[in-house]
Amino acid sequence: MVSEAFYTDNQWSELNPTSMIASVYDGRYYAWHSTGAIFFNPSLTRSGLVTTDQAATALYSDLETDTLYFVSGTTLYAWEGSTENMTMVWRGKINQFSRPGSPNVARINAESYDDPVTMRLYADGTLVATINFTNDRARKIPTLRSEKTWEIEVEASVDIYEVTVASAMSEI
Repeated sequence: MVSEAFYTDNQWSELNPTSMIASVYDGRYYAWHSTGAIFFNPSLTRSGLVTTDQAATALYSDLETDTLYFVSGTTLYAWEGSTENMTMVWRGKINQFSRPGSPNVARINAESYDDPVTMRLYADGTLVATINFTNDRARKIPTLRSEKTWEIEVEASVDIYEVTVASAMSEI
């Protein structure tokens, strides 16, 4: 029932939930399935869903050390136990508008810009723009076709604090 906010019944069934291994760690629900894993905070009604293709065949949550361990292949790992971040890809919900339009400006507030921070814009499910951010300043988006349906995707290996897309610079 906690997955209703993220998956349709068919999408959830495709993950084969009876084969999942799961644990709660730092208030988030972690569930590994045959092709990756899903993570979310069940206590937040507006929690975002995070997915990864990182495989795991066993889990152990050590309450004494506050560490989540997982086995991938023949190696034991500590979740969040590395000094290097994995690359994340976040895709927001589908935004449906009453009349066609397009975003004109965007800004991403990230932990740093040493590694690429990339935004992709999708119109009616088709990739129409890719924008690389090297700082937190708002920037104009190239002129795009007018559509009613838009999605935003962000890829980075650093923490993202805010993603803003608007029709005018004054809105940012």
